[in-house]
Amino acid sequence: MRQLGFTSLDLAALVWFFAAAAVQHGLRAGRGRAPGSAARGGRGAVIDRAWRVSHYAAEHFNYGLRAYYFALAALAWLLNGWLFMGSTAWVVFVLYWRELRSAALASIKQS
Repeated sequence: MRQLGFTSLDLAALVWFFAAAAVQHGLRAGRGRAPGSAARGGRGAVIDRAWRVSHYAAEHFNYGLRAYYFALAALAWLLNGWLFMGSTAWVVFVLYWRELRSAALASIKQS
């Protein structure tokens, strides 16, 4: 790390910045407003808006989880570059397996 001009303190600050950004992103995703009154578009419109809010909240929650997973992999950079590459590859593999090869997805595709 000395060859690049970075110290361990610089890298720790960088990892802390990304972790704080992930937390802030997760907190922003949880905010929202309650759907409007039923008088504006009927019950179906309220249900549709509630579905959209819950969909966006779940999507952003997953983005926040991925940020934590990659932040933990980035912590390995403080120890060794090869460990960083290995842990990042492991995170990519686990995310691929959980999102595209899960039993839940298989059961949804069968329906």
